[in-house]
Amino acid sequence: MIKHDLLSPLTIDLDSISHEPSAPALVRFSRPHTVFGTMVSVASVSLMAVSAPNVIFFDMFGKAVCSALCMNIAIVGLNQVYDRKIDMVNKPYLPLASGEFNASTALFIIAFSVLISMLLGVYSDSTPLICTLVSSLAFGVMYSVDIRMLRWKENPFLATSCILIVRALIVQIGFYCHALGSGFLGIELRRNLIFSIFFMCIYSIVIALFKDIPDIMGDAQEGIQTLSVQFGISSTFQICLLLLTLAYSW
Repeated sequence: MIKHDLLSPLTIDLDSISHEPSAPALVRFSRPHTVFGTMVSVASVSLMAVSAPNVIFFDMFGKAVCSALCMNIAIVGLNQVYDRKIDMVNKPYLPLASGEFNASTALFIIAFSVLISMLLGVYSDSTPLICTLVSSLAFGVMYSVDIRMLRWKENPFLATSCILIVRALIVQIGFYCHALGSGFLGIELRRNLIFSIFFMCIYSIVIALFKDIPDIMGDAQEGIQTLSVQFGISSTFQICLLLLTLAYSW
C-alpha cells in the first residue's frame, strides 16, 4: 500500500499539469549532478570498448547517451515523487518539495522521458542498450516505489545493492557491449573492463553511503534506517574514506 498521499491514486491528471514549468525547475528536477555522472560513465565505458572511434561509434554513442540521460531523468524523477515528504526536510529546493511541480506534472515528465528513452533504444537496434535501459528502470522502480516488496531504499543492504548492480554491472557491461556492437554472449572481458567493474563496485557503495549523509534528518523522521541514521555521520564518513582509499590504491 502506498504510504504517501501524493500518488494515491497513481494517475496523471492532464488538466492539473503545470502548463509552463520553469526551466530552472526542470533543471533541478533532472538532478544535474546525476546527469553529469551518467554522461561521464557512458562516455568512459564506450571509449574503453573501442581503440579508434569512427563515425559508427559516434552514432552508437549518441543514441546511448541520449537514451541514458532520458532514463536518468525518469529514475531520479520517480525518486522525488516518492520522497516528497523527505525532500521537504532534506531538499526543499526541489520542484516537488517546494510545490513548483505537482504530482501530475512530475509523472508526465517521467512518462515522457521513459518513452523517449525506450524509443531511442529500439531505434538503435541494440539488444545490450535496450536491456540496459529496461533493467536500470526496473531497479529504479524497486529502489523508490513505496509498495509491498519494493522501496529498497529503506533497507541499507538492498539500497546499496541496487546502486551497485546498476552502476557497477549493468551500466559497465551494457554500454560496453553496445559500443562494441555485439550481444552479451561472447563478450571479451578485457582488463580495462574488469578493473572498471571492480572499481565501480567499491565506488557505488561509497555513493550509496555518502548520499545519505546530508539526508539524515529527513530519513530519521520517516524511519528510514540508513547507515548514517544508525551509526552517525562521522562513522559513515570514515567508512567511505576507507573504501575510497581501497579503490584508488588498487
